[in-house]
Amino acid sequence: MQAIPALVRWHEGNPVRGVIFLAIAQANRPRFAELVRLGTDAMMPENSQKPVSIGSLAQSLDQPKETVRRHVSRLVTLGLCARQRNLGYVVTEAATQSPQFVEFAAATSLGFLRMLRDLRAIGLDVAGGSTGGRLMATDPAVQHVIFDFLLRLVESGAPPHDGDMLRAYVFSAIMWANARPYTHDREGAWKYATLAQSPPDDLRLPVTNLEVSAITGVPRETVRRHVLAMVADRDLIRVRGRGVINPTVSPRDGRLHEAGAAVTSRFMQMLGDLRRLGFDYGALDSVD
Repeated sequence: MQAIPALVRWHEGNPVRGVIFLAIAQANRPRFAELVRLGTDAMMPENSQKPVSIGSLAQSLDQPKETVRRHVSRLVTLGLCARQRNLGYVVTEAATQSPQFVEFAAATSLGFLRMLRDLRAIGLDVAGGSTGGRLMATDPAVQHVIFDFLLRLVESGAPPHDGDMLRAYVFSAIMWANARPYTHDREGAWKYATLAQSPPDDLRLPVTNLEVSAITGVPRETVRRHVLAMVADRDLIRVRGRGVINPTVSPRDGRLHEAGAAVTSRFMQMLGDLRRLGFDYGALDSVD
C-alpha cells in the first residue's frame, strides 16, 4: 500500500494499467535463476530485454486479452512501451528513467524496508537466520525480486474478486486501513495472525471513500462505485457516520482465505530469494 499508489498516479489513476506496465517490465528482465547466477550483472543494459506478447501478459495476469491489448496500446501511445517487430512489447528506456518510475521504485524500496522492519518489531524473523549480505533495497536485482512479489500479490488477490484487479485493490486498501489498530501491536498482531481468530468488527477501524481514494490514488468516484458494489455483495458493511469495514464474516471468506495463504507463501518465497541473492538485512536498522 506504500508502493502501488505511486504507480497508480503515474498511470492516470488506473491501477490495472500500472500493473500491466510493471508486468511488461518484469517479463523483459532475467528470471530469478539468472539473477542468482549473475547477480547485478544480469540487470545490465547489455543483457537485452525479452519482449512479451499480449497473450502471455493476459495469461500471467489472468486478464482478458482485449483488456490487456487496450492498456498496452495506451502505454505505447504514451511512449512507455514499444513493440519489437513481431516479438512482443518492451518498456522504453524513457519510461524506466522517468521521474515517475524513479518515484515508484524509491517508494517500493522504502515501503519494503519498513514492512520488514515492522514485522521484525513484532517478533517475526524476517532474516531467517541470515547474517546479511552486500545488496541493498535499491539494488536493481533486489528491486526486481520485490517488484515480482508485488505482481504475485495481484495474482493472488484478484481471483476472490472474480479477476477484477481494481476492485481487489480497493478492497485491499480498506482491509489495510481497517487493520491499523492492531497491525503494529505485538500482542494484537499475533493474536489475530491466523484465520482461526479474526479480529472482531468493533476492533476494525472504519475508512471513508475519501480516505480510500487518498490511500490508493484511485479517483474518489471510482472508489465510491466499487464500495457500493461491495456493500451490496456484503463484502463490506457500513459503520454509521464513520465509513466501511470488511466484516468478520462475509460470503467471500473462503476465497479470501485461499488468497491470504497464497500471499503468505509468496512472501516467504520472496524472503528466501532475497537471502539467496545476498540482501543486507542490516539496512533495517537505519530505515526511518
